[in-house]
Amino acid sequence: MEYNERWAEELSFLSSVIAKAPLEKAIKWGSEVYTYNGKNVVSYGGFRNFFALWFYNGVFLQDK
Repeated sequence: MEYNERWAEELSFLSSVIAKAPLEKAIKWGSEVYTYNGKNVVSYGGFRNFFALWFYNGVFLQDK
């Protein structure tokens, strides 16, 4: 997440939301990836013209 200066506020917000989930943070492929039971679940990043949030295995999250 080297190109995040443009999206600092947005990425900070996404990070604060993800931090509320029972996930572990790891660095994979140069980005923060949040895992659950060793499985990749969610990541986010800032790019040139957009920022994004993506789910790898969202099925492992419980929606209460």
